[in-house]
Amino acid sequence: MWFPSTTKGEITVSKVHEVKDPHGLVVVLERNAWRHITSGHPEMRDRLGDILQAIHAPTFIEADPIDPDSRRYYWLKPISFGTYSKLYVMVIVSVDKEAVSGKVRTAHLVDKPKGGPVLWAAKK
Repeated sequence: MWFPSTTKGEITVSKVHEVKDPHGLVVVLERNAWRHITSGHPEMRDRLGDILQAIHAPTFIEADPIDPDSRRYYWLKPISFGTYSKLYVMVIVSVDKEAVSGKVRTAHLVDKPKGGPVLWAAKK
């Protein structure tokens, strides 16, 4: 679903979806990020729901050790892709300075976490 936004009286389409993470952080997936994801990672074209799930109910969230304003959201899913039977949907989110909102930068499939301090993990 597309949400219109108004800029100087014109209607433009700027965001695809908005979802809250387990901490209540509002994360926005904008149209330009969706284009980046689907053009750079074509395997993600039919995985919008998986991206939103990874943010809303992730398996765990890592801090990015290189970029303190970014978080990595992982959701382990039984996805058959190539020789893999289980992969993580990984979504990288830039978080604002007040940590009340964020924007999706990219998303793709990974076979293992990148490694970084765990900020949150789902209860088993």
